[in-house]
Amino acid sequence: PAIYSPVGMYPWSAMVYDWLDAWDADTNKVKSVSLLQEFYNNVLALPFEIRSGTKVRFQMVSGHRRVCYKFGEIPNLYAGEFCGSPILFLICTVDVHKKNLAVMITGWTRNARHFVIDYWRFELGPGEEETAELTSPVWGRLRELIEEREYTADDGKKYRVSITLIDAGYQNDTVIHFCDDYATGVYPILGRDRPSKNQSIKEFAEFKTMLGTVGYRIVVDHYKDRISPVLRREWYEESGQQPPYHYNAPIDMTDKQLKELTVESRKEKIDSYGNVSYFWHRLGNANNEQFDLLVYANAGMELLAYTICMQHFELESIDWPTFWDYIESEQPFFS
Repeated sequence: PAIYSPVGMYPWSAMVYDWLDAWDADTNKVKSVSLLQEFYNNVLALPFEIRSGTKVRFQMVSGHRRVCYKFGEIPNLYAGEFCGSPILFLICTVDVHKKNLAVMITGWTRNARHFVIDYWRFELGPGEEETAELTSPVWGRLRELIEEREYTADDGKKYRVSITLIDAGYQNDTVIHFCDDYATGVYPILGRDRPSKNQSIKEFAEFKTMLGTVGYRIVVDHYKDRISPVLRREWYEESGQQPPYHYNAPIDMTDKQLKELTVESRKEKIDSYGNVSYFWHRLGNANNEQFDLLVYANAGMELLAYTICMQHFELESIDWPTFWDYIESEQPFFS
């Protein structure tokens, strides 16, 4: 346990702050599952179990709709009151399918509170068989979104997409060639399984594509473990500011779209040696694009923070106050 650290190395006061970052003392509820796991493992030196079988219900996610905005709008006045800052940047995430591209735009405020700004399926046109050809209009629509689309918030701030992550698990060659047209800011990603027990958790890792460009592998289940408690969490405006990582949806998001967040559940698996592991299971062929895109958006937010802290400030790891202070004061992603 860290409480045995020699004097001057890791003070008890820091452990208290670690606890308060992970646990809301006022509501007696979890703020962040990942931070709570870190506290149990690193401070208390205890194992941490995330219960299996957890599932997000529609009634839970429907409570995240906000009457203050619709698709295509950026509610900065609301965000400023309840999220600690206006929206500071936009992230685009793309899930590639045979007949369409599922595309989501999310806006991020301080402490990773986020809003779904837009969500589409770019469908193939008549006579088109699949999304393999970059000449398809669906890729043209995505290119236009990345390069030309500008959003104006209700306080006058103007935004373009800051970073785009495209799932290259399907149509890998097409995705990599599309991303190769951009020097930076548009990256192919590949989901990967949770690391084995003897590996440290690394949420994303860089890889080189066949064209020599950069892509990222994402530990999908790690982010689903984080997101699912957020989607189940209740919050009311009279409670004050939203907790970190809180999720917000526009009032015109349909029930069908919201249900894409509810089709997976966390299950337990025991191998022949008796080792227990956990995985996220999707029933049948139910659409889960929103859940996947939200995972990629969370990874994109951390990737952006990692890049700024490593390259701009030359730090060894992400320093969240430094990152949020820089984004809010320097305003690199909006005007």
